[in-house]
Amino acid sequence: MQYAMQLSKELKERTLTAILADRANYPSDSKHATAIGISTSVYSTIKKGKLDKQLSDSAWLSLARRLNVPLRGEIEWKVAKTDTYSYITSQLEACQERSLSALLCDIPNIGKTFSARHYARTHKHVVYIDCSQTKTKVRLVRSIAIGFGLDAKGRYEEALRPLSAASESSSAIGAQGLFLLGNARLKLQRTSEAALAFSRAGQHPGATERVREYALYNGILLQDETQRSNFGQTVRMAETFVTEFPNSSYRPQILQLMKSIFLTNKDYAESLATLDRLQVKSAELSEAKQYVLLRLGEGALASRDYARANDYLNRAVTLGTKNEYTAQAHLLAASSALERGEYAAAESAASKSIATGAAPALAHYIQGYARYNQKQYATAYRSFEAFTQSSSGDDTLRRADALSRMGDCQLIQKKSAEALALYRRADEGMPTGNDEALYRIATIYGRWGQYQKQIETLDRIIKTHPESTHLPEVLYDKGRALVLSKARPEEATAVFNQLVKDYPDTQYARLGAMERAMLAYNNGRTEEAIKAYKDLIARYPESEEARSALSDLTNIYVSLDRVDEYTAYASTLGKQLTPSESEKAHLQYLSLESRYKKDKNASIADLESFVRSYPASREAGRAELLLAGHYAQQGRSDEAEALYKKLSAPARSLDLRIPALEALTKIYNDGGKKREALDAWSNLYAIEGLEAPQHLRYGLALSR
Repeated sequence: MQYAMQLSKELKERTLTAILADRANYPSDSKHATAIGISTSVYSTIKKGKLDKQLSDSAWLSLARRLNVPLRGEIEWKVAKTDTYSYITSQLEACQERSLSALLCDIPNIGKTFSARHYARTHKHVVYIDCSQTKTKVRLVRSIAIGFGLDAKGRYEEALRPLSAASESSSAIGAQGLFLLGNARLKLQRTSEAALAFSRAGQHPGATERVREYALYNGILLQDETQRSNFGQTVRMAETFVTEFPNSSYRPQILQLMKSIFLTNKDYAESLATLDRLQVKSAELSEAKQYVLLRLGEGALASRDYARANDYLNRAVTLGTKNEYTAQAHLLAASSALERGEYAAAESAASKSIATGAAPALAHYIQGYARYNQKQYATAYRSFEAFTQSSSGDDTLRRADALSRMGDCQLIQKKSAEALALYRRADEGMPTGNDEALYRIATIYGRWGQYQKQIETLDRIIKTHPESTHLPEVLYDKGRALVLSKARPEEATAVFNQLVKDYPDTQYARLGAMERAMLAYNNGRTEEAIKAYKDLIARYPESEEARSALSDLTNIYVSLDRVDEYTAYASTLGKQLTPSESEKAHLQYLSLESRYKKDKNASIADLESFVRSYPASREAGRAELLLAGHYAQQGRSDEAEALYKKLSAPARSLDLRIPALEALTKIYNDGGKKREALDAWSNLYAIEGLEAPQHLRYGLALSR
């Protein structure tokens, strides 16, 4: 069986009395009704004394408890102004009068809660909120709104009019009204009006220092959020805040905001000028300045203005606020010096970056290249090794390059096996392999004479790296490996043909064309070799390879006794390759000499014609020597003697003079001209620079 409790009329009347007493704290009946949780119509009715059937019994009980009305004949609580009561009351009055916030803590059960509740019931513009029942921000705000008689379900627009009216006051209420008006407008995204309200709140004559601080703080945040482009205004407001409120709890946040502004503003010159002007000094602003100097140095390097870059980077290093920025400044200087070929300076700057303890792995990489280019291979190896150990797994390309350079360092120090292992690591570290590392591996196999492995490795490059910049040299080395491995000549020729066709403008194409011609000649395909040499000369007429090809071609034509054909061909070449008169004489003589050895009688007339055509050439003397020998054999002693005398003159070269004098001794002896023979031997003996056996032979002949 259930029993319902019936409230007495007397309790309701005592509760109404408490309601009417509480009304004094509110500006209107409607706000008071909202605050105590009843409708305005019911409020109006019970205020007139009509209590029946207006509120439920539970609602009357709630109101009674809220207003501290005794129930069931309880003794009415009387306020005792204890020390706790007096202290809490004075603290709350100070907070209310000066817009302060405070946190009061003490031991339990000494009357703190009672004192606070009593203060709220006896003072205007004060509400008591039990935070244990309002654990979210929204509930807290709604409870505060209801406590002040506002509709908790209202909109920000509805708050604008009363707040605007309150802001007209010249007292502290006016400043607080402006501050709240700024918040309301901000919620409505009326940012310009919100900024104006915060500005007015800070400048209001009734604004306490606390209101001015809050208003300026919120104005700065709003300015930064909505007008970040107005860089100067935001910085000036922030500077004002940290200057006027040096002990504010928001000061660290504002300094961080200033740092953020400088870190994100892309006009670094403007940022530096502003930072130089600021009177405020802090670690945050020093860090921002170091960052700005770093970016300005980077920009100057990109413009190749090295003097300005050094100034900015040195200033960044001097500030030294943040180790990471100091390391980056040294690293930028190192990278720039490396690019300019100033390897000692690059090494020094990279080492300083590493010494900060905050350098990225890239510093070891740059240090490695600086040392490598100074031929400091042992220390370069250690730098590259440090990079591979500290770099991230994502930097695969640079890691592979560092491993390749480590391999180079070992290879230069004749540690081929160690180098091979490093090149393999470089290749295996890339998802599709590393063409440079593979090329180095192939080179090592070539040095070891393992041509089949070299060819297999080079073929892998061709197949898996079709865009490799190493392909011209890859094809050339493959052709050479085929030649050295004694593969069929056609295989090597095919590779050289592909090289010339696919990469005609490279040095390796010229070398390949030369190899192709020599390969044909060495395998007895003379006409094919001639054609290949001529093709090389036609393709690359101004190259060293063309001159070498022409020299080889000369020897081939001479050996074939086809000098006239060669001379005719050579005359069609450009000025740079067309043979001079002395070269023509030399070529013709070589041809005549070859013919003379084969058929002396048939070549005499041509030799005599040659002497008449090139009387001043060196080869004319050699032709006359051949003619003199032929005349002597044919019994034409006088003609032979005349030529030998001409060739034995002291001004002649020894390769002409000695055989001429020796031939004269025989002619004179055979002709009985002893005196002339003696003079000839005497001239031979007197020649300086003779080998000892030859000198002795002439001396014995002379003594006889």
